[in-house]
Amino acid sequence: MPPRILGLAKYGGINVHPSLLPDLPGPAPIEHSILKRRTHTGVSVQTLHPQRFDHGTILAQTPAPGIPVHPDTTSAVLEQQLATAGAQMLVDVLQSRQYIPPYKDAGWYAASDGPIDHADKITKQDLFVDFSQMTLDDILTMKRAIGDPWCILFEGHRLIMHTVEEAPSVDSLPVEPGLWIHEDTEEVYFRAACGKTGRLVKSTFEGGRRGDGNKKLVQMQKQMQKQMQKQMQKQKQK
Repeated sequence: MPPRILGLAKYGGINVHPSLLPDLPGPAPIEHSILKRRTHTGVSVQTLHPQRFDHGTILAQTPAPGIPVHPDTTSAVLEQQLATAGAQMLVDVLQSRQYIPPYKDAGWYAASDGPIDHADKITKQDLFVDFSQMTLDDILTMKRAIGDPWCILFEGHRLIMHTVEEAPSVDSLPVEPGLWIHEDTEEVYFRAACGKTGRLVKSTFEGGRRGDGNKKLVQMQKQMQKQMQKQMQKQKQK
């Protein structure tokens, strides 16, 4: 907000930010609190700084240690928790008139209490899955934090992974990271960089009908097998 606009208000402006500032300033604190595996987060009510984003005086903050971030929580669930807490905190700040100078800094979180990072804007690239570099926990955390991840198939098409879950190890699958189809069950699995196995329950093939991605993958595998068989027959005839 431009300083000239803030200057029109007698007491400036205040902002409700869903993180324990100075940790995770920026446009996507809720998503990053999950991506960065924060065990706790919270809400900060602050004045609006005229030049710097999320650098005002903290008027109120969730008491230590903050609101627990459960390992299986999603950004939607966490957003609702923080919205409820933030709404009440804002009401308390207004009723207690803490927005009137001189301000008393109520921020308690510091580097000694935990990590401090920036919550950068989430882009489509943040949802890209590289099975050779990412662990199963990385992929599942990404799904909970920012939505449906996607990967690139060997022929260059994009596959959107709607529903993924951890799966027991399947001995018949290759050990190399990547997507694999079980020949007997035609279920789609993936091997992550950590060696653990995940199951792709539902997906969409780029440009295809939503939810038909697994079916398309199975069809592609069968076509490849037929082509390989034809090539082998030709080589035998030679």
